[in-house]
Amino acid sequence: MIHNTGLNLYKYRGGDQQIFERDLRSLVNDCYWSAEIPALNDPCEALINSDGYFESLSVLEKVIHTNVSPEVDFQAIRTKMSELLEKALTVGVFSLSKNYDDELMWSHYGAAHHGFCIGYNMYFMERSLKKYFYNILEVVYSERPPEIKMMEQMMSREPEMGMKQLLATKSLKWKNEEEIRIVTDKPGLHYYDYRAVGSICFGLRMSEEHKDQLMFALKGRGIKYYQMQMAEHAYRFHAVPVDDKYYSAPRYMYKIAPVMDGAGDVSGIQEHFKHHAGYIDKAIEVSRREPYCTAVIMAGFSFTCPIDKPIIFVHCQRIDQDYGNFEYSLPELDELYNKIID
Repeated sequence: MIHNTGLNLYKYRGGDQQIFERDLRSLVNDCYWSAEIPALNDPCEALINSDGYFESLSVLEKVIHTNVSPEVDFQAIRTKMSELLEKALTVGVFSLSKNYDDELMWSHYGAAHHGFCIGYNMYFMERSLKKYFYNILEVVYSERPPEIKMMEQMMSREPEMGMKQLLATKSLKWKNEEEIRIVTDKPGLHYYDYRAVGSICFGLRMSEEHKDQLMFALKGRGIKYYQMQMAEHAYRFHAVPVDDKYYSAPRYMYKIAPVMDGAGDVSGIQEHFKHHAGYIDKAIEVSRREPYCTAVIMAGFSFTCPIDKPIIFVHCQRIDQDYGNFEYSLPELDELYNKIID
């Protein structure tokens, strides 16, 4: 049985042979398609009532200009809100679900059980998102489209409250989907750490040929496979583990990256972290086994972390970007280092 620990979200896939081949290519290439708002299957996407906001703003403008100062620039506020509403139509959305066993979703998105369901580990998905813009939004289901209220916007401590209302509100009729959205800065292909794909569930009617194609194409990645089955005398499904036919294949992207001279030098670490100096070597050994690391350059303790919660960074050359850091807490390092077997 698959257990949703809060770290896993799911994507149903399925269709004819052409769609299966498209989805398989995406899995092999470690990427997903983030769709533009007008391309989503619900024509009510981004439906929002903003009339009240602009009407209230006009009333406030008259009051302020009459009683306080005519110099207060309300046009800038109007422009900012208008830009926010327009921005919503330019982002990309990748929809996921909290569940893998919904009857209707298997029917609608899993090709009536001829398809499959991907389980994404959100720890690795989040690490792959661009840091300058992204949101992971839980969809709110409502009887009515959201209404942007002026005072609500002004008093909110969430600067992107309007964006959340625009991009993560749907009719109650979609509630069974329990949707979580990854909102990207633009539509199109987006790449992730291959470890984000943690499991795949096969539909009740999925062909053995397609199951074998999936396993073969994704061999060596440590993916857990499951077969959906019907519960006895009930309108429910459950998943049972399936052996990976290619379990003994070489590990995908596995290597041990070189370490630059002086990378583990502890002479310059902060005084209050010196008693943890042994963790530097642990961090280097863990990082050089990261699949996207091509060379370890240096390691040290973060200058911004609390003294009682040390964070170690390891600066590396990477495949997916020129350079980047891996960061670990000490408990994380103990756990990861103890899993090293070579």
